[in-house]
Formats: sequence, structure tokens, C-alpha cells
Amino acid sequence: MPTQSNVNPSDIQPNQKSQRRWLKDAGYSDFNHFMLSYGLKMYNDDDVEEAHAILSCLRQADQATVWARGVTIARGTGVVRETINHCSNFAPLWLTSFTFPIKGTFDMFSYIVDWLLYLQQSVLRLKLQSFGLFSRLTSPFREKLPFLSKRPNDLESKIQLDISEGTSTCETYTVRLQPQHGLVVLGVGAAGQVYNVSDKIVLKTCRIFAPPSSDASRSDLWHYASDTLFHFNLLKDERTVLKLLQNRPHPHIIQAIDINQPEGLYLHRYQQLPVDVKSTQARRIRLYRDIADALCHLHSLGIIHADIRVDNVLFDDQSLAILCDFSAASPCGQPNPVFPDLPLPVNGPSPILSEASDMFALASLIFHLEHGFAPKLSLENGRLALPELKSGDPCIDEIIQTAWLGNYSRTSDMVYHLALIDAQTNHYAESLEELPDFEDLKKQVTDWKNYRKQKFGCVLEGILSEEQLKVLAARYDMDPNADLRFPHDSLLFMSSIYPDGYENFPWALPVRALHDSQSMDAALISLLDSFSTATTSSIVAIIMFKKKPTIKNLSPLRSSDRRKIADQIISDYKIEIPSHPPAEPSGDDSSTANPALPTLSTIRNSLIPENCLSARFTTTAGPELREVQGTVYVGTHSDGEERVLWFKIEHGPGVDGRLYPTVYTLWHNPKLVPLLHTPELVMRKLHGGADLMTPGLADEPPFPERAVKDAVVAVASLDRETVPLFVGICEIDISALTEVRGTKGHAVRGLHWEGDELWAWSPSSRPGQPAPEYIQGWSDEEEDGEGEAGEIQEGVEGLALGDRETALAVSSAEQVGEPSDEQAEEAPEIEEKEPTTKEIDEAFEKAFIYSLYKLKQDNPSAPNHGLSLPISPSALISNMITPYLPIYSAQQAQYYQIKKTSWKNVKKFIKYLDKQALVKSKDRSGQETVILDVDFDDRRVGEFVPYRIPSRSALEGPGKSSTAAGKKPATSSADGDPSVGQTLTVQNLYRPTSKLTPTIFPSLGSSNPSNYYKYSDVSTHLDQYIQSQNPPIVDPANKRILSLNPFLANTIFTSSSAEDKTTISRGKTTRDFLLRRLVEDSSMMAPHYVILKPGQALADVKPKAGAAPKATITLERRTGSKTVTRVSNLEVFGIIPNLLAEELQKKCASSTSVSQATGAPKGVMEVLIQGDQRKALETALTRRGLKSQWVEVVDKTKKKK
Repeated sequence: MPTQSNVNPSDIQPNQKSQRRWLKDAGYSDFNHFMLSYGLKMYNDDDVEEAHAILSCLRQADQATVWARGVTIARGTGVVRETINHCSNFAPLWLTSFTFPIKGTFDMFSYIVDWLLYLQQSVLRLKLQSFGLFSRLTSPFREKLPFLSKRPNDLESKIQLDISEGTSTCETYTVRLQPQHGLVVLGVGAAGQVYNVSDKIVLKTCRIFAPPSSDASRSDLWHYASDTLFHFNLLKDERTVLKLLQNRPHPHIIQAIDINQPEGLYLHRYQQLPVDVKSTQARRIRLYRDIADALCHLHSLGIIHADIRVDNVLFDDQSLAILCDFSAASPCGQPNPVFPDLPLPVNGPSPILSEASDMFALASLIFHLEHGFAPKLSLENGRLALPELKSGDPCIDEIIQTAWLGNYSRTSDMVYHLALIDAQTNHYAESLEELPDFEDLKKQVTDWKNYRKQKFGCVLEGILSEEQLKVLAARYDMDPNADLRFPHDSLLFMSSIYPDGYENFPWALPVRALHDSQSMDAALISLLDSFSTATTSSIVAIIMFKKKPTIKNLSPLRSSDRRKIADQIISDYKIEIPSHPPAEPSGDDSSTANPALPTLSTIRNSLIPENCLSARFTTTAGPELREVQGTVYVGTHSDGEERVLWFKIEHGPGVDGRLYPTVYTLWHNPKLVPLLHTPELVMRKLHGGADLMTPGLADEPPFPERAVKDAVVAVASLDRETVPLFVGICEIDISALTEVRGTKGHAVRGLHWEGDELWAWSPSSRPGQPAPEYIQGWSDEEEDGEGEAGEIQEGVEGLALGDRETALAVSSAEQVGEPSDEQAEEAPEIEEKEPTTKEIDEAFEKAFIYSLYKLKQDNPSAPNHGLSLPISPSALISNMITPYLPIYSAQQAQYYQIKKTSWKNVKKFIKYLDKQALVKSKDRSGQETVILDVDFDDRRVGEFVPYRIPSRSALEGPGKSSTAAGKKPATSSADGDPSVGQTLTVQNLYRPTSKLTPTIFPSLGSSNPSNYYKYSDVSTHLDQYIQSQNPPIVDPANKRILSLNPFLANTIFTSSSAEDKTTISRGKTTRDFLLRRLVEDSSMMAPHYVILKPGQALADVKPKAGAAPKATITLERRTGSKTVTRVSNLEVFGIIPNLLAEELQKKCASSTSVSQATGAPKGVMEVLIQGDQRKALETALTRRGLKSQWVEVVDKTKKKK
């Protein structure tokens, strides 16, 4: 510890001051503030070097020209003043009358000298500032100046600051960083260093300075203490922010592993901006949305990031954006340094940090990524001068301009607009990857620290404890907390008692935006205010299906398993099974039972339909993205579409062994669970993944009796009070509540809602079904006094099982002595006899011959009868064996498998076919056996007698019993392709920019449908403008020739192209060239398009920016002579790739696959078909409404010339 020394800062010369002290005395808050005043950026190495050179020059000038001269003059004036005072004290009385005027004149002279010195210093500083700005524009000028020569940065390169190259030779204070042994530096910034710990962990620490030597000067000791306290306080501020974020995490904010260690902050390691994010605008839009969402969460805690730059955005292994580096974060309301004559700081022109500051910086980041260079922003006459926006998307340009102008009231508004354009782009699904356990990461930190201590004696050299910092501050009479932006980290955790938003945090502004009480109910506003912070903090804590789960292949349920699952649901949800009352004596003996009451069988079918399938799923939940595994049950209700009806969590957080219903099940089974209600505005919060808070309950007590703690409940909005839209678990006993006003805390923890990925999932890739407007049976007023049996009956009769005729048919069967469905279900299942191995072998061989027979019959003249060669093992089984196996039930599907044959695998089966002379096979280098040729002329193929094969529905869902009387069969996915037969209209539109309004086009908003014009409308408006000009601009001799007026010359023909220059020089143009010039220049007419379906008009569809899309068909060669056909960009035309692939598989008799399109945003799929199938594809696309001009064919099989 340095020895104690009392130093007066005013006695220190300018070149003896530390860098930080000189900046403080000069009026700058820190080095970054100094750089911003010269328009320099901290993250640019050249700018940092230039800033240090300017700073060195300023300090030398202060010492040489101002301070030293001031001391000399002060000493001279001091001698004169002492002489005059001495004469005044000892001179005779007659001489005193002469000394008084001399003394007054000298005092005035000394004041003038002081003023001149101050003026000289100001002029010098102004010259250097002007030089700093000018030198950035003229690099040759910089090279001529000696103090801007290239040399390493003292802090960035860990080399001591050396300013002795100038004219001053006075003693200087040098900044030396404490060297650290055995550490790899990953990054260096103004606030500290980042060291590598492992492939998953980094250590961020503040700048640690080496203590001065024992013979150091008193100024060195004082500056060491000052700089050390300052940088340790930077680390304290960032630790304070990260502590709060640990309690309230966000998926797009950096995750802290251990921040309570004295050496620094242990953080999760991320990577820099991936190239693929920069390559596509859709990925960039998702990046902007994620960062804005992270800022919205940060602002809800009362914190401003204050340093939004590209360097502070990292990415995890799944390419998700992560906001990091909170060293500059400040409480809302802190000052933001702005200088009128200098470039704007990154946070905008506002003198106070607020949400608008971060949005301003985010807009600059968006501009930078969209245009490839940073924006040039400045204040001109008190107004913000904006650069021209040319991102190619007018929506993005509008968001940038709105954020720059500060027209967003809250960050959530910016998030909303970014979400809108994100939804318009080709959406991609985010991949899910399990992150390592944080406990394991903490153990790695402990092991790394122990290793450092054993090898080097400490983790980091030069680290001071909190007590040592206090002693250091006391010795030099300093306040250890003078530079802290956050008063104390304990204040952050007062957020637990301030659930009403960040306005109540101790460091936040006392004034908040007021709501308009006339447009919204005051009670509802109060509810939302108390709801906002809790929902924001809980979004990541409960989300399970906000990201798309990974669902494996579906498999059929055995009848016995289906009954067991249904009985478990009946038991868990306490569904009463009605018993038939005794028959009443009457003249009609046929009426022996009540046919309206449901039976056990009908209730089971309503809960778990007969065609139900099951599959395993994997997803993640919670802020740590813990893996969740379970089972989903997929079935079909009366609407004919397969949907997830139930899900069960079997591994991960929330495991309790229960089956949870989806909204599809609740829409078909009223009163299955208790129903709660909430306002529509709160329901929107729930659809974002938030919990339902107790103040959000809209019903008045008493609440449903079954809504006890841990019970499964549904939530509906007050606008549609009979339609459940949200499924969750009660966190408290809601049935016991007597009052909800003034209460706090969570009421329902969300699991699933309409709009999440589980709702949107479908085996056929169809979009999710929207909720109905009204569902009979959920209203309490409909069935007051009726028991639960009647409620289940409503669901069974009205929505799940169809007409009452089914129950009547069951009753009539009972009357004639036939066994009822219930009795049949209760009877033991009759298992089919398992075929022998020889019978299974014969079935596989016959299936192969049947496929050859079918190809020969359907394609008699096609080469190889339409069969694409060679045939891989997977294509053989999926396309030529499975469709022709005699499988008619779920049990048979378990028997007829390749592993049940005598061959055991496909390779041996192909070898057997080769021995039978049916095929010619070959073993490839990868140990894969393929079929090179097939003998269609074999006698067995010609003499083959076809047999009955199962229908498509039996193949998709084996075990599905035949359709009962009066029950409509489910529509297959092939017959239900919604895109087949559709009529599409693609229209190109143009939206005029501000250059052409209101001169040629009227001034309308971008959301106004009338502001989008067809090509003919543009031509009409141009003609109207030409005819309205006075004097006329039409050439009397040739009406196609136009003379340029000032508007056309200064607005239209302003580019540097040869055509525009020629037009300006001639002063004339043609009308057709002028029209083409308007529509081809996006800066004047922004191109848009719409895709209209039957019955739609332009007013019904919002135009999308850009040129009209096309479906792309690509032909290419693979592995020699093998040709494949790929088609992509189908989703924009409403075509479902999976259904198209199924159709092409049949028509082309070739294998197909659906996968992520190469080079396209995630979620854009492509269909791959074996062989050259362009004609079949064009026919299939024509059936789906696509014209030839909307299809682009790229043939890569042609040889290059």
C-alpha cells in the first residue's frame, strides 16, 4: 500500500496530472466524453490513437503556453504588488496619496492580464478542436503533423503513456497496467479487459494499475489512487446491473455466471456477428427486433444501456443476438453530453439519458448494418440533420427516422413496429440447443481460480479488496463512491417491492408518461401498470412453446393404451361418468334407456379420438434454457385436421406426470377445466408468454371451486368469454380469493396459449386454426344447476362426436341385443396372429414386384417407366415397399418391418433381389448398396396379379377402425390441400416518395391504400401533371417531347448517370423516358407488390416492399449423372411444401424430401425430387394458381461454354 501523502490538486502542474484528472479539470466526464467531443469513436483504434495525440498536444500547450506563463506573470505581479504594499505601509503620509492610485491601477492591470491569459487558453483550445475535426477529414494534413505520428495506444496496448516527445520536459505521470501472467486477452476496451477462462467462460475485469514505486512523487501516488478508485467503480456499476439482470433475465441479454468475485465478472462466452446475419435482410430484421426487445426489458428496470453499437452485440451458438457490455449503463435521467458545434454522441441530441437515447443509438446501428457505413448526424440551427435513407425497405427507413426524431413514446412501440416487419419477412424457426448447466460452469470457474492460485499465488495481480480501496481513498481524502452511477447495489433489489414499473426505482425520473384517461378505462390502466413489470420479468421464466419444439415421428396408439390414457384423464380431471337411469314403465317398451346421455366410450373418444397418434418432443424452458422432454398426442376432431390435443412433460422443469390439454381439446370439450377471464389487453400480454397476475383476474368472487392451487385452468378474454385461449396452472388458491383489487403476485403460470408453436404445429405443416368466436357449453348461464355430466355431454354432442344420431344408433343396438360400444371397449382386445418369417419375406418380395407392376402400368412409354435410378435403400423402402405391404391395422404395422424378415436389413434384401435377377445392385464406397437397374420384363412382373392394398389413411394412422354409422370420415391431407385450385393475382405497385409529393402525387400516409399505384395509375398522374404545367412543357411539334422545367431538372434528373447528364444538357426528354425514369428509381417510386386471392381487393391486403417474388425451380447434378430438381419460395404463394412433395412423389414415382432451403432464411423450405421433374412441377404449380411468369427455372445441368 502506498504511503500516505497529502497533496493539494491545485498545486499540480497540467503535465503532471493523470489523464483522468486533466479531463475532469478540463470539463470532460471521462475519456469517452473527450473523444465524442471531437467526433471520435471509442471502438475505433485509429480514433483512440488520434484522441491520445490530441490530448497530449493539449496538455503540452497548457503547460508551455498557459500555465508556465501564468506562473511567471503571477510571480511578477506578486513582486510588484508586494513592493507597492511595502511602500504604502512605510512611506510618509505625503507619499501615501501617490501609492494608492498606483495600487489601483496595478490591480486593474493584473485583472486584464488574467483575462487575456484565459482568452489565450480558450483560443488555443478552440484551434485544437478545429484541428481535431479537420484532421479527420484530411489525412495528408494529419501526416504532416509530428504529434499525430503512428504509435501504440498506452492503454489499449498496455504500453505506458509517453508524452515526453513534445517541447515540455516537465515530470509526467505515466499510466502502467499491472501485467498478468498466463492469461489470453480476448478484448480490450476503455473500461477494462476480457480474459479467456474456457471455451464457455470469459473473465471481464477493470483496468488494474501497477502501484507506483517507493520513490514515486506525491503526484504519482495521488493519481494512482484516483485512477484506481475510478476504474473499480466502473466494475461496481456493471456488477450492479448484472445482479439485477440475474434476477430478471432475458434471452437476448448476456448471461452472467459468477459476478461476486473480487477479480471481476465471469460471463458466458459468445461470438462475434456471423456473416450470414449480415447477408440477408430477414436475419438482420430479426437481429434488430431481438436487440429492441432486450432494451425494452432493460428500460423496464429503469436502466439505459447508453452504448448501443455493433461491437456490443454478440451471438450465441444458435445465432441469437445477445446484448452485452453494461460498463456505460446509467440510471434513467443521467446527463448525456451534447455540444452544439460538434458531432452528436451515439445516444442522440437529448441532454438527458432516456429510452429515446437507446432507441436513437439502435436506429444508428440499423442504419449502419443496412447501408454499410455509419450515419453522419449533426445539429443544424437547432434541428437534427438526417442522412438519406436507402435501406431498400421503406418500413425500416421509417423506423430509423422515427427513432432518430424521438417520436416513439416507449421502447415497446419500436419493438412492435419491428415485429410487424419481421412477420412480413420469411420467418425462420430458431434452433434449440441445450446449454451447459450453470452449476457446472461455476465449478469450472472455481477450478480455474484454484489453478491460478496454485501456479501464480493469486487469480489476478494488483487486485485490491473493498477494505483496501476504502483505506486508499481515506489516505488521499477522496470519496470512494464519487464516480458511482448507481448509489448502491442493494437499491436494485428494492425492485421486488416496486412491482409498478421502473418509475419507482430510487434512481429513476420522478415523472412518467401519463395515460389518456378518456380513451381507456382508468381502472384498467392501473391494472396494466401493476402488470407490466411482472409480465416483462416472467416472460422467459415460463415459456415452453414460444420456440418451435422438436417433434419426432408419430406412431399409432394401441386401443388398450388409448383407453388407459383416456381413463387417466377422466380420473385426473374428475369427470363423472353418467349412469343410465332405470327404465320407466310406459306403453312403448322400446324406450328402455336415455339415449341422450353419453357413455364411457363416447367420453373416451371425445378426449382421445380413435385416430390418435403419439410422438416424443423436445424443447427448452426457463432463462437457463433447460431441456424439457415429453410426449404429445395428436388426433383429429370433427374439423378433420390433425392437431396436438394433449401433451405430457416427462423430463425437465415442471414434471408432474399430468396430461395437459391444448386449446384444441378445450374447444371441443367444454367445462373440462375451470375457466377464468381477463381483459383483452391483458390477454395480449399472456399471448407473449407472461403469467396471469392476480390483479388481472376479471371475474368477481366467488371463483370456480376447482381453481385451487396446482389445478389446471383455462383463461378467456372478456371479448370472447366462452373461448379458452390460454392454459396454465394455478399458483395460488384462486377459489378462496375474496378480493382481487390491490392484490399482487402470480395467479396462473402459463403453459400453452393460442398462437404459440404447439398451437401452430401440424403434421401437414398447415398453419394453426384460429379460435372460434363462440363455443356453446362454456358459459355458466347456459347450464346453471346442471351437473358435470351434462357439461361433458354438451362437448360430446355438440363439438366432439357429431350428431346425436351416434348415441341413438348405440341405443338401438343395445335394444336388439347387440353389444354397445362401451361393452365392446370393455371386452378384451382380440390380438391378430403374428405372421411367420416366411410370410413376411413373401410380403416384402410381392410388394416390390407390385411396385414394378404399378410403374409399368402407369408409365408405359416413359424411360425406365418413370423410375429414377439408382435407388437408395431408404427410397426403396419408403417408395416401393411400404405402400404395397398388406398392412390394415396397427398390429400388422408392427409385424411387417424389415427387421422381422430373414434378411434383417435392407442391404441383404437388395442382395436377395439381385440373386433373383430382379435388379442389378452395387456396393458403394460408403458401405451403401444401391439398385442400378431393374428388370421390368421379368416374368413375375408380367404375370403379377394385384391384391388389395391399404388406403392412405390406414398407412398414416394404422389402427383406425372403419367409419361408424353416421360418422363422417376424416379428410386426408392430400385431398385437403388448400392451395390446389386457388386463383392468385400478383400486382406490382409503386409508392411515391416525398420527392414527388405533392407535385405529381397527393400527400398520403404510407398506410393509406390509395398511396399505392399501378403502372397505369402512375402514367395517368404523370399525364395530369404534364397537362397542368403553365407555361406548357409539351413540344408543339412533337407531343412526345417535353421541355425540362425546374422541378424535373432538380428532382428527377439529378443522378450522375450519362443519361441524366445528357438530358440536362439538352434540356429536353421524352414522356416515355420520364415515366420509365420514375418507376425504375426506388428513391422516387418505391416498388411494392401484393398477392391477391379470390375475393380480396387492394384495400384488404397490405402491400409488401420489393419486387414480386417468384417460385424457383433448380435443376442440378449430383454424384455424376444423377439429376435432382429443387423448388423453393413456395410459402409466399400459400403452397404447403409437405403436401406438394406428397403429390409429386406419386406423380413422378420418385423419392421426395422437404428441407430447409439453401441460402434462404430459416423457415423457408424447399422440395427436392429425384430426376428432371420440371414439367411435373410446372403442372403442379399451375394447379395451385401460379402462372409461368411467376416461376423461374434455373438449369445447372447444362455444360458451361
